[in-house]
Amino acid sequence: MKEAEKEKRRERKIQAAMDGLIDYEFMKVELKPPKPVRGKDTLKETGLLLRDLNRLLKFRGSGERKQTPSARFFGNTNGQRCMVKMRYGTEEKIHKDFLRRYMPQKEKVSVEDKPTLFGAKSDGLTEEEVLEYEKKMSPLHFRFIVSPESQKVPLKALVRSFVRRLEMEIGHSFTWVAVEHYDTSQQHAHILINGTDAKTGEEIRFKRKVVTMNSRIIAEAVCTQLVGPPSQEESERRKEALPLAQWFTRLDADIEAFATTFAEPKDIDGTVYESKVIARNDEQARRLKKLVEMGFAKKFGGNEPPMFYLEKDWAEKLRTVGRYNTFLTARASLTYTSACNLEQYTPEAGTVEGVVTHTFVTNDDDVWTNGIVIENKASGNSFFLPLYKRPMEGIKGKMVRITSAKNQKGLLSPKIILLESGRTQSI
Repeated sequence: MKEAEKEKRRERKIQAAMDGLIDYEFMKVELKPPKPVRGKDTLKETGLLLRDLNRLLKFRGSGERKQTPSARFFGNTNGQRCMVKMRYGTEEKIHKDFLRRYMPQKEKVSVEDKPTLFGAKSDGLTEEEVLEYEKKMSPLHFRFIVSPESQKVPLKALVRSFVRRLEMEIGHSFTWVAVEHYDTSQQHAHILINGTDAKTGEEIRFKRKVVTMNSRIIAEAVCTQLVGPPSQEESERRKEALPLAQWFTRLDADIEAFATTFAEPKDIDGTVYESKVIARNDEQARRLKKLVEMGFAKKFGGNEPPMFYLEKDWAEKLRTVGRYNTFLTARASLTYTSACNLEQYTPEAGTVEGVVTHTFVTNDDDVWTNGIVIENKASGNSFFLPLYKRPMEGIKGKMVRITSAKNQKGLLSPKIILLESGRTQSI
């Protein structure tokens, strides 16, 4: 009897919490009722409610329409934006070359006024200060590039504040130098961080979340503090540029949600299309035209509004482009297979074999990921494999086998086996 009474009380409590909010049963979405709102948690509870509303407004409809993906972070909408990328190296020679040659742009003939290195306190490091950095130099090092969207952001102030907050984020003290580069249309700064803690000598490591998300959030917060939120003009310019982005955006999430999947995929001139969609507004139409330009969609027929076919796994491939800017180049460079069959290799793919038809080596300008492209003419499959280290010397044109084995942390890690010699390269 007590258990029955407890159950009734629980149901009444749930019903009281639900009254006046959302009819979850009608929407066919299984969600736990929101917790009672306490005064000090008002903002938190409001955020949870808005999250649930967002999910409900994008619930799966009838027919063949795709399930809308869960909420994703599509970028900073209210503050300044800043691109942040990080690469690390484990060779002292590469560390020193980056410091002495790349950062001061000594070999870049087009740059007449060579940039000067700066640090935490000095706007222009002396030779003695650079030598002091070299004395502490370890093979392990980290190379950051920060590029604010607004050209009004003072780079030195951005870098210094970014580095201080990054130190607090990971709990280490850095030995670092930086430089400003203005040789592209977008101003940017390069930061070189030594791989050992400046105070303890402990080896520095960055967690994946810091590299992929937190560092960008820190940089964007600093940019917003330095120059304020985007002006109306900047916001309009940002909105105008969104359909031209070469990464997965909110527009793509909408397109993915409203696309209709074919009962059977359509093969047109060697490209496999899995769904079709009609642009619902001018913004989506511009985005779809960009997807056509990138090779992920095809405008079909003379319908008005136009119909677009979407390539197999186009959304996932677009996310790959956002992570690795060389993926589009890899698609365009295929020798034996169709561009639509190129995918990023993951350990879940198991063992694959093929010829290495293209290699990528980082240069910290336009190539930020080492990698290789493997093609198998017989099966028609091809893979883009990002590498932490440079590809093996002379690997292009060779037959290789890619396998996965557990690393020291127990995680699956790819390995490259050169079939002619049996040489192995860990990724």
